[in-house]
Amino acid sequence: MLFVFAIAGFADSTQETNRPARPRAIDPRAMQMQAAVLKDQDLKKIEELLKQGVDINAPIGCGTYAPLDGAVGTQNLEMLKFLLAHGAKPRGRELPWAAFISNPKTACNFVKVLLAAGVDPNATNDCGSALGSAAYRGNRDLVVLLLAQPHIKLDIADGSGCTALMGAADQGSLEIVDLLLKAGANPNLKDAWGETAADMVEKVKATRKAVEPYIYVSGGVVKSGCYPWFQKMTALDAIRAAGGFTNFVSGTILTTHTDGTCETWDYPPATSDATNGPPVLMRDASVYVYVSKRLF
Repeated sequence: MLFVFAIAGFADSTQETNRPARPRAIDPRAMQMQAAVLKDQDLKKIEELLKQGVDINAPIGCGTYAPLDGAVGTQNLEMLKFLLAHGAKPRGRELPWAAFISNPKTACNFVKVLLAAGVDPNATNDCGSALGSAAYRGNRDLVVLLLAQPHIKLDIADGSGCTALMGAADQGSLEIVDLLLKAGANPNLKDAWGETAADMVEKVKATRKAVEPYIYVSGGVVKSGCYPWFQKMTALDAIRAAGGFTNFVSGTILTTHTDGTCETWDYPPATSDATNGPPVLMRDASVYVYVSKRLF
């Protein structure tokens, strides 16, 4: 009798476990907060929701993405300051994302605000540390800022074992490599593929010996910036409109679009290839055009 009761109880327990999970209800105000932070970037709406009792540190919508994450993700410095002033508590993960912002000055501004809010400079997320992000991006000023932080850790690795020194070496940022080495970074650590930062530096140096770096050319003077390239303009149109190509004779043009795609074109085109015309952009954009000298 006891045996039968035990089996029946076990069956009931199994049935309970196998019932489909009920979806968790999401507070409609959280979805409004999500729209205010990510889509509309509306500080007045955010303030209104906070007055209604919405937790400023709660996930917006679902998952774990909080308003502070949204402020960093949308690169809205005003929103970041607003949220911190209204009680938002950083979790630390925001710092490496801020350091990974591509614009060096913007990244520095975000990191300074987060550090002032008490975020640990050694805080990490799935992609590693802020120092690693800054080094990978080649953001010298931010690397200097982070190295000046008390108790900064130099050799924090990301999921692939890559440290800040390795990131700088892999990207060819040799000035940052020197800064990190002088600060005491370990050049002998290995990543998941068994390479050290020293190995990466040697590869970069070997590549630079073989191929000259791409440079901006404008009347023979190196010029930083990018060329405005409008729909149906060619690479030559854009460069000439910006005053470039005055003394340029021949070389390879590498165009890098703002969406991350790129293409190359040899100038002047080979006479044997009638199809080798300058690339034509199909949409308006600002396109970085690099020109290198031929080595042959």
